[in-house]
Amino acid sequence: MIFMKKERIAVNSIGILLVTFILVAGCYFSCSNLLTGEIILELSSQTYNINQIIDGTFQLTLKHGELMPSNAVVNLSIDGISSYVSFQELVEEASLDIPENNSDYFIESVSLYDSGEGFGWPGSKMNQTTNETEYGFGEDFLGDQEIIDVSLNLFNLSSENPGDYNLIVNIVYDDILIYETTEQVTILGQELEKTETLIQYPAVIGEKVRWKKIINLSCDSNFSTEIHESAENITIKKEDIEIDSCFYSLEEDSLIVSDTGDNFEIDYYTEAPNISEQETDDLRKSITISSNTSYENITAYTNINEVAYTNESSAIGLYEGVTEISIDSYNDTDEDGFIDTIYWTVDHLSERTYDINIRKAELIESSLASDEWTIKVSLTGTGDLEIESSRSISSDSDEDLEIRQIECDSSTIDYSLEDDIISIEDYNCDGETELELEFNEEVSAEITFRFGTSFSVEGSYEENITTSNSDDEDEEDNEEPTSDLGERQSSEKTLTQDTKQEKTKETPKIIKQEETSEKFDDISNMSLSEKSRFILPAFKTYIEKKKQEIDAYFMDLANSADPEIKKNLAVSINKILNAYSQ
Repeated sequence: MIFMKKERIAVNSIGILLVTFILVAGCYFSCSNLLTGEIILELSSQTYNINQIIDGTFQLTLKHGELMPSNAVVNLSIDGISSYVSFQELVEEASLDIPENNSDYFIESVSLYDSGEGFGWPGSKMNQTTNETEYGFGEDFLGDQEIIDVSLNLFNLSSENPGDYNLIVNIVYDDILIYETTEQVTILGQELEKTETLIQYPAVIGEKVRWKKIINLSCDSNFSTEIHESAENITIKKEDIEIDSCFYSLEEDSLIVSDTGDNFEIDYYTEAPNISEQETDDLRKSITISSNTSYENITAYTNINEVAYTNESSAIGLYEGVTEISIDSYNDTDEDGFIDTIYWTVDHLSERTYDINIRKAELIESSLASDEWTIKVSLTGTGDLEIESSRSISSDSDEDLEIRQIECDSSTIDYSLEDDIISIEDYNCDGETELELEFNEEVSAEITFRFGTSFSVEGSYEENITTSNSDDEDEEDNEEPTSDLGERQSSEKTLTQDTKQEKTKETPKIIKQEETSEKFDDISNMSLSEKSRFILPAFKTYIEKKKQEIDAYFMDLANSADPEIKKNLAVSINKILNAYSQ
């Protein structure tokens, strides 16, 4: 930092002789300043605490026609500690409005023999020969005075030791002392204690971040504190009253406050966290969030491509590397029923990269042949795949269903199985996923795929279909196979035309009262597959193609039963017919 260049001055015999010479010369001329006296110190106080910044101003007077060298050194010192800066740096950092010129250096009453870049106002004189005004630098051009105020806070100077000291400010060029003045100050033994609390307000990508810094001092004092180099829109309050900007200055990452007090609040903003995105396809993209400032708990968000058409939050995966990140919320901003924006929290910056992965599960085909059931699905994206069976399932023939294999594009996939749920972690298949099952029992089953979105597939298997003819409820049933299909079939199997004609002549057996009173009471709560199993599969064909004949047939059946059974049958048959017709 420019104004923190400090040196402790070594005291030696040469220094003692120089000080003695200056004192003798000062007495000889009977004035407080050895040279022109063109620097005046105006301190805020004559008393400071240990490590308290010396504040106030010094006034520098330059006449028109004087040119101060750019590389002249401005020095402030106390207690053997010096803080210095070049005159050019002083002009730039203090934002002094002094013209820059290239000419012979000239300061009144000082002999400077060089020329070059310097600062000063050109003077003017009348050319007696041409009767024209000329401008330049030198004794012939001296004119009006300009007073320049410079804040001592720029030097950030303090003393570590109590005592009475001379505060010295001077300007030197090439070992030539141009200006110098002194002022006595007292450093007290009490050390200034300072506590600081920095608060970051909520950070959101694309928005500037607000900060507050609270300063508490052990006594009324000025102070300096570190601040973000990119700080802007700075306001400072002392006891809840905003102080004028002339009482503080910002030097790179240091804020110097010249106003005195014991409690201050500094409010400012820093640059917004940045976000950049790169889409891989409609369902995947990479997101980079970065900032030059170290932020914490940043709210990040991104839009979801509506080609994904998903309203299931589980379908959206957010990853940092291989780690899945928790998503805080999901929004449907245009209220079309699909998620279009997600939000999550970045715990800290400077740079983080995330990947968005939309998972979708869609059925391609479900087919039953003999006792084999093949389900083909499309699983887009990467994530954990679960396949759950409503029936007991295993990789051998001990359960209702046997897992033959799971393939991705004809490549066998390893899996784990627990509680009738097949699990595959971090599954990714760009082609078709195929599940091959085999029925070991005459059952219906429901297979549910969960991969972001989810869906279920039903399948059932009965080896033989049988009916019976009975004139009396208590008579032994004479059952006769209507069709030996020779294969296991799905719930959608059909009968041959010959079988249909034969079946229309038969009368199914009457269901006993003790069975119907229990089964028909809750038939409305049965699933479609359970209804299919409860009423013989052959009835489905009758219902679809000869609904009117079936209606009359069932009513005859109901009339032959007990009145209570008749009532239950009528209600249940209507529900079954409605379910199948849908």
